[in-house]
Amino acid sequence: MSLECVPSNPSPQLTHSEPDDLTETDAIRLAQEGDAGAFERIFRLYSRRVYSLCLRMVRNQSEAEDLTQEAFLQLFRKIHTFRGESTFSTWLHRVSVNVVLMRLRKKNLVEIPLENAQEGRTKIPSERKSAPPTPC
Repeated sequence: MSLECVPSNPSPQLTHSEPDDLTETDAIRLAQEGDAGAFERIFRLYSRRVYSLCLRMVRNQSEAEDLTQEAFLQLFRKIHTFRGESTFSTWLHRVSVNVVLMRLRKKNLVEIPLENAQEGRTKIPSERKSAPPTPC
């Protein structure tokens, strides 16, 4: 008898449709259901637009590429939350901007050297142990 390790919460099985055969609406719906081909179609439709946005915001090609990848990872994690109240491109734009802003916030937090933070503190003079009595 062999024992298999089965995760308690297995991830859904990704199906694979042909990405070029899908309309944008179908691709979004299928990607929400876990279809890898549909997600690929979305990536092909929007990757240049997301990259351009990231590049405009950070002005660094390498960092823009990383942020584009991070934006699509975030999209993969959050696509099920897209409700269709706005256009998909608007929703993806907002997801991408949020990814870039979070990176910039983290970067700014790291860049503050500790030496500069302690310069603003004032030193409290220590009391003298053997101070002469003051005359009355």
